[in-house]
Amino acid sequence: MKAYIRSFIVFTIVIMTIIPGSVHVFRVLSGKAGLTLNENRYLTEWPKPSEVDGPVAYTQGVEAYINDNFGLRAEAVKFYSRVYAKFGTSGPVVKGNSPGWFFLQDAWVWRSYQGNATFTDTTINRWLEALSELKIESEKSGAVFAAIIPPNKVRIYPEVAPARYGQPSPRRFVNFLYQHPQANDLGLRNIEPMLLQVKAQHPVYYKTDTHWTSTGAYEGYFAVMNVFNEKGNRFPILEKQALVEVSKKDYSGDLAKLMGQKDVITEAISMQSAPSTPQKFVKTVLNKTPEMSGWRVTIHTNQGQANHVQDGTTLVIIGDSFSNAPLSYFKHSFDTVVHMQRIEVFNTKFALNNLRIYKPDAVLFVAVERNAEQWIGEP
Repeated sequence: MKAYIRSFIVFTIVIMTIIPGSVHVFRVLSGKAGLTLNENRYLTEWPKPSEVDGPVAYTQGVEAYINDNFGLRAEAVKFYSRVYAKFGTSGPVVKGNSPGWFFLQDAWVWRSYQGNATFTDTTINRWLEALSELKIESEKSGAVFAAIIPPNKVRIYPEVAPARYGQPSPRRFVNFLYQHPQANDLGLRNIEPMLLQVKAQHPVYYKTDTHWTSTGAYEGYFAVMNVFNEKGNRFPILEKQALVEVSKKDYSGDLAKLMGQKDVITEAISMQSAPSTPQKFVKTVLNKTPEMSGWRVTIHTNQGQANHVQDGTTLVIIGDSFSNAPLSYFKHSFDTVVHMQRIEVFNTKFALNNLRIYKPDAVLFVAVERNAEQWIGEP
């Protein structure tokens, strides 16, 4: 009987490995979009019940996990990256450079870096019109508004970028936004000068990750809070001298994961971070609605006494993954933080009426430079 059970288990594993693997290889060789061995995303992890909306979404998450991690796809990605590493490079998705710096090798990022990105005055105007719509909707709810565009990592650390990409060009999409006469009135602030200044004291981006550190995120937070307080609002600001030092010995970021080298390629880093808040915040993950398809919505609520104004204050953040790191700072300035993170880059619209239900006191828009242009007409 035990032999039959073992045979059944082996048979099941073979079926779960060979069939998905064969289908995947066939679709890769057929040139199906989004199914290459070097695509720019993580291998899907096992879904967490607290982060999905019901049994259907959970089942879809399990299916995505099996598609990525069986069929030898995970091993294929690792093998693919190791072959490139063997010949002194880090592959077409991630580009490495000594000492231990890695960069996302996205075509748009490097076209922008070299001044070759395609955009027009119409593109710029449409983007600012969309930002204006978001600001107007925020003000209808009685909120102040601000927007920041964290720069691509290579713009802050061009000195350790791959040499073949040359020097950064001043011609870039975000510079045209910042130079537009309406930019300041729309609450759009350029935080790049602050990041360039601070990087000499603390790392503002990770070596093995595309994202900014908590040190870099503080500069974004501080600039935003000053915009919020420009017109008489007095939200408390966490000052820099209150920050605490945080060290990580073996951090392995998203670029290492994309190379199939998670926990193999690591870095040691020391940075500044927010202290604990006096009050306890409770995180609630909301169920998705048709209007918020492609978004992850979480609400961070102060469970203690509101310590800012009598009824408490609410911030709504609309952004991409760069909006995560500043959250710990905003909890020192607001009693409720509604975080709307776009988790699908393309074809994901934001319904402006989603702002109204939260009656925000402040609204923030955040999109990293490499994603910013993709928000045209729909922030």
